[in-house]
Amino acid sequence: MNTMHRPDPEFVSSLEHELRSTIRRQERFRNGPSAGAAVIRKLRWTTIVVALAAMCIGSAGTYAVTHRLRAQMGHLIMAKAEAQLEFANARLELFGEEVQETESRAAAGLLAPTEVDEMRLEHAKLKADAAARALDVEEVRISGRDPDNSLSAPILRGRDFVTERLKLDRALALERVSRIDKEASRHGFDPDQSAMIAREQEAVRAALSIVEKRIALRQDYLSGASTAREVELAGMQFSVEPKREMARRRLDELQQELDRYRALFKDRLVSRSEVREVEVEFRAAALQLDLAELEMQILEEKLADQSEQ
Repeated sequence: MNTMHRPDPEFVSSLEHELRSTIRRQERFRNGPSAGAAVIRKLRWTTIVVALAAMCIGSAGTYAVTHRLRAQMGHLIMAKAEAQLEFANARLELFGEEVQETESRAAAGLLAPTEVDEMRLEHAKLKADAAARALDVEEVRISGRDPDNSLSAPILRGRDFVTERLKLDRALALERVSRIDKEASRHGFDPDQSAMIAREQEAVRAALSIVEKRIALRQDYLSGASTAREVELAGMQFSVEPKREMARRRLDELQQELDRYRALFKDRLVSRSEVREVEVEFRAAALQLDLAELEMQILEEKLADQSEQ
């Protein structure tokens, strides 16, 4: 059997034609690399420009949205501050009318001096609150944010709103001290009333001391003598330490009272429910002391960390 195959002439001619056509197409592509590269570079630059434009448009849109949201938030904060000021002024105005009536009744001898003093103190509190809310409105108008009453808050356009509010607090604390001292100077109190007045005197003096210390810390921060963290931690410590001491004294007093009630209960001079009331009060005071102790421990740890830095 013959295994040799002779190609058809027409097939060979057709194959040669296809080969020549393929070679010519390849030569055209080889002779035009610069044109192809130019097209590619143009496409790349177009893509980059479009991407940058999209990024810029996106950033501008984000800035516009953020700016609009901040402006809306600022308007809301201002509206809140103005509403609080309006409410404080309304309370002050209404109470002012009541003060006038009280003064008239006191002049006619229809009221006890203590009632008049309490009314005047409440009036002073409302005036201080209205003045503080007015400061809030002024601060929000400058900053566009909620009032910052921290000891490390910044000065805003030459205004130290923190110190101004602290001075209002100091004036009110002095008013409280004056009122309780005046009441303590009166006579005719039984031992329980005298003890209660003494505790109140201690409390108002402690409050005044805290305000004075906060004013001093604020000045330390503004002068650069203390850092923001130092004054904030010290301010918290000044607030917690008197609370702890008062809680400790109160617990000691209730311990004595509880012992006395238990002795009276043995003699059947008081009921079990009366003893239970003192026990509940004693337990509450013990929990308050524990809480104050924990707060002091936390602050002492923070202050220790600050000193090591």
